[in-house]
Amino acid sequence: MLRTLPLAAIIVSGESDESNFRVAVQLRRFARTQQLWTPPILVRQQGSDLALESLKKLIATETTDVSRIYAFGSSDEQYAPKAVLHRLDETMARAVHEDFLRGPFGDPASPGTAPWEHLLETFRSSSRAQAEHIDVKLAYAGFRRVPQPGGSAFVFSDQEVERLAAVEHWRWCVDRWLDGWTSGEKRQDELLKHDLRVPYEKLEEERKDQDRLPVRNLPKLLASADAAIRREMQISIGSARVLAPDAIEKIVCEADHWKRAGHIPIVVLKLTSREDVWLARRLQQQGITVRLEMPKPFGVLAETLAPEELTQALDAADNVIPPPAPEAAHRRPFSA
Repeated sequence: MLRTLPLAAIIVSGESDESNFRVAVQLRRFARTQQLWTPPILVRQQGSDLALESLKKLIATETTDVSRIYAFGSSDEQYAPKAVLHRLDETMARAVHEDFLRGPFGDPASPGTAPWEHLLETFRSSSRAQAEHIDVKLAYAGFRRVPQPGGSAFVFSDQEVERLAAVEHWRWCVDRWLDGWTSGEKRQDELLKHDLRVPYEKLEEERKDQDRLPVRNLPKLLASADAAIRREMQISIGSARVLAPDAIEKIVCEADHWKRAGHIPIVVLKLTSREDVWLARRLQQQGITVRLEMPKPFGVLAETLAPEELTQALDAADNVIPPPAPEAAHRRPFSA
């Protein structure tokens, strides 16, 4: 699978903490030996995170890089005060709920419009999920949240609002489903039934506005948390620019131009030759984010490029876009 599939992550979830970690280390060793890029390896730990960190330090002395191995589900994580008391995103979750209350769509008779202190847990959970999804939604459409006191003026285009509203509606549908809600012709909170659990395109325009409004309000919402929204600006680098003697200088100047314009420059570089690896590492040293495209399967690239240098470049990249799978199926969030 490491050789042939564009894996986003590997999850090791057996019954034994020791076995889980051993499998993860074996995977990492194999990938390094074969010069394969390793996706994050998530290891289920039922005991303490301290055991995993100690083992990682021990293994690291054998020159095996374990930086891609992470624990999840440990007792430290599950019983930490912030997990039990929901304090991590509580401030933003409250802000999300208050923003909803100020809007025109709340039904005064619905328990979902109660003040936060008297709100049912299912609706608090919904606000927390919406708050935690903000960065995911922004990244999906090519934006990022950045720290900035007081925030800044920012307006989404109509097309961006529509795209983000569709994502927000899909997120809400999944969140309600995970919380036990089902679809129904009429909303019945006591039975956990909702009439809006349908595909976004099937909603009436007035109902779509319920998803558009929180998207339009995102800049103001983040400003209250001293954050702002920035667009990512992609700078595509072709082979001609890679070979140019002044390539680094010109790319840095272009990136600085977009920074001054209030954007986040992302250099998108096709990885095909040793010169591409050299350029990617030089740009990273200049503090520029590099996103690598792999027009060929990794195994083909590994045969032509220096393995250690290639692996280091991949590990340091902001993101790696694998080659498209042949006849890949394009799935829609909802089936007909």
